[in-house]
Order: sequence, then structure tokens, then C-alpha cells
Amino acid sequence: MRNTRSASKRADTAEEPSTSPSSANNDIKNNPINVALTSFMLFPKLPLEIRQMTWVLSLESRIIEICLDDASGFYSKSKLPPALQVSKESRDTVTSRYKLCFGSTWYPAQTLFNFDLDTLYFDRSMVNHTRLFFGSLRDFELANLQTVAIDMYVGEVADFAMIPYDVMDGICKSLQAMPKLTALLAVYELQHDMSRNMRSIDMGMDLKWMESDTDMSMIQLYGDVPDEFDAYLRRNKSNYFGFDNMIPEWPFYGDYDDFPFFIVYGMRRETKERIIQRNLAETSGTIKTSSRGRRERQTRA
Repeated sequence: MRNTRSASKRADTAEEPSTSPSSANNDIKNNPINVALTSFMLFPKLPLEIRQMTWVLSLESRIIEICLDDASGFYSKSKLPPALQVSKESRDTVTSRYKLCFGSTWYPAQTLFNFDLDTLYFDRSMVNHTRLFFGSLRDFELANLQTVAIDMYVGEVADFAMIPYDVMDGICKSLQAMPKLTALLAVYELQHDMSRNMRSIDMGMDLKWMESDTDMSMIQLYGDVPDEFDAYLRRNKSNYFGFDNMIPEWPFYGDYDDFPFFIVYGMRRETKERIIQRNLAETSGTIKTSSRGRRERQTRA
């Protein structure tokens, strides 16, 4: 009887497929379909010129938002391009396209910037450091900058004498000294302006949930209101038909007509995620927003 049980047990074991992690990994590795979807094994065998071309084409434009640390100077939290981190070959191929920029008299430059792809962004949080930053731009930076984005609020505080007007004049002179400037972007930061001032249209809604003083996630720029926010407003406000084109009262716009001026919308990644979660909560009935903007919790049976 003992031998019968042992044989039966061995038979059962042989019939059951192994579910151990090592065997699962082997199955994935041995499956040609999975390998084809996750890797390109022949890439190292391509001619060097084609591999280098591939690394260059992998580069994407980034928004380089300038921040200031009192101990180390100007810096950016933007992520490095993957090609600068993948391998020695990829780094060697693309390194020459990135320059260390935006230092000052006291601190060395520490931000890698691609003049052909990247956008320099100056946020309202830097409004008190405008003179220092723009006055610190070096000749080769002025000569090569192509796309500059500035928070609309920076221009408004000058109009309301919250910073000296000659600071804005200095910014404009710096912009005029950029021969390759192809786009000056006025950024309408939705999470600030819609929730606090509501100055573009009378929404009649409580949008304070959009705010977060700790939201320092990466800014994203849009040619139009982001779809998630537009859908939220259309669902909650019957007389909302979209945003009209805004003409900001900017020294850039009124006094310097030769600037390549464009208006864009800005929203931080964390704010966009809050809008998505808010949409889900309201459509599922967890949160209900009345037409007057009062938030009500629904009770479920």
C-alpha cells in the first residue's frame, strides 16, 4: 500500500504544472512572443550609426522649471532623459546636445538643458528672484534659448506694483537679447487662478479642492484646457461653454509686439490626478457638487 501511495503522489506531481517563480520566469523567457514584446535583442547588432540615430530620436522635449535653493543656487526637478542613463553608448551619443545652464555668480550651473527641445519655465514661486535669474543668464544661454514660458502671475504682480516694474523691464530686455526665441509662452496656471480668483469666467463653483500648497509635481502645458478639467466643468456647470481666448495685461504683450507670444494653460500632474479622482467620486455618487458649489456627501442604502 505504501508503494501505491508513493506512485500516485509522483503521478499527481508530474501532472500538475509548476507554479514556482523561477519556472514562471523561464516560461516567459522561453516564449518568443513575450521576448519580442519586451526587448529588441538585435539592437546591439545594428550598425553604430543606426544605434546612434535611434538614441537621438528617443529624446523628448521637457519643461525645465527653475527653482532656487539658498545653499546651492538654481536647479530643476525635471527628470533626466532616459538616453543619458541607459548605457555608456547612449550617454556618449546625446551628451553633447545638453549643456549645463542657469548658474549664477555664486553658484555653478547644474541644470542640463537641450536648447533645441526643452522649454525654460519660470513659475510664480520664483517671482521674487526674477532679477537674480534673468540677470544671471550668460551670453551663450541668451544666444540659444528658443522657448521660454512664464507664469502670467509674474506679469500681473508687476502691474499691481508688487515687484518693481523695472524688474519686468529687465526680463523683457533679456528676452529681446534672445535671437533664436521662437515662442514666449504666457502660462495660465489653472489650479491657482480658477480656484482663487476665478477671473476668466464666473464659474459660481467651489474649486478650492484643486489647490494644494504642497503640490510641486511637474507642470504640464496645454494648448487648451485639459480634457479632464473641461469635462468636469461641463458636467457641473450648465452655462460653461469653454474658455474664451485671454489677452493678459502683460508688459510682454502690450509693449513688445515683436515677441512670438502664445497663451497656454498649465496644470500640475498632481492636480490633474485630483481632478480625475474627483470626477470618479462624483460620477459614482460618493461626492455630489451642487450648482452653488456646496459639496454634499451622499448616504448609501
